[in-house]
Amino acid sequence: MKTNRENPTPALRHDASTILQHSKVSDGFWAEALLTVVHIINVSLTRSLGYKIPQELQSGKTPDYGKLQIFGCEVSRAKLD
Repeated sequence: MKTNRENPTPALRHDASTILQHSKVSDGFWAEALLTVVHIINVSLTRSLGYKIPQELQSGKTPDYGKLQIFGCEVSRAKLD
């Protein structure tokens, strides 16, 4: 995903729209798609930061990629008692 440093909004909108189209979920998930785009950007190498990961620079911890899932996939939840 590529963002424009001066005005990232159009790129974020495009990426969120693309996620919604490919996942075939309703437009009601627009906010979740946008949050997903921002999250992916924050855990990805960024050229403007010298190929470092924004989240890692902020928290000092390497992101956990094991929890990434395909947007719109079914998720099983453990029963809460």
